[in-house]
Amino acid sequence: MPGSLRIFSLGADTAGAATVTGGGYLLQQVGDEFNVTTAGECLDAFAALAALHRLRVVHGDARVSNIVRIGGELRWIDVQSDCTYWERPSEFGDSAQYDAISLAKSVLCLGWLIQPPKTVETAAKAYGAALAQLHWSYSAYFTGGEEPEVAVAAATSALAAAVSKEAALG
Repeated sequence: MPGSLRIFSLGADTAGAATVTGGGYLLQQVGDEFNVTTAGECLDAFAALAALHRLRVVHGDARVSNIVRIGGELRWIDVQSDCTYWERPSEFGDSAQYDAISLAKSVLCLGWLIQPPKTVETAAKAYGAALAQLHWSYSAYFTGGEEPEVAVAAATSALAAAVSKEAALG
């Protein structure tokens, strides 16, 4: 079925955790195709991933081909069915790191069995750790430290910069 996409609507429950509220198969194109050909588009892609992760949602198949542009905004499609809120921040951080590496490999046109460059892998690890810290900050046991949102933003920018450099994006 050419052009069929799986799309989910994300909402939030009363406690603020993200929930997947529906899904279905569409038989027509949704949004405009998105490609990463510049460093700015690379940053946009990773910022869209971070926005999804801030909702406590892991994509599970984060690739450029699963991003569409709708009304000037980037939206994720084909979100995996087991993508909802994770109880343990460290597990969420690991899953966010996996998403980041998947997106990086997609931008770099690397196959699934090929490891990303060490600089990208290191940046993805820092990104996952920053998201784990952000989700830990939602807990009553959080005692402070670096502002988690600032750390996520910095890690997202550093990751996009590492990928842009490796991809030689202008």
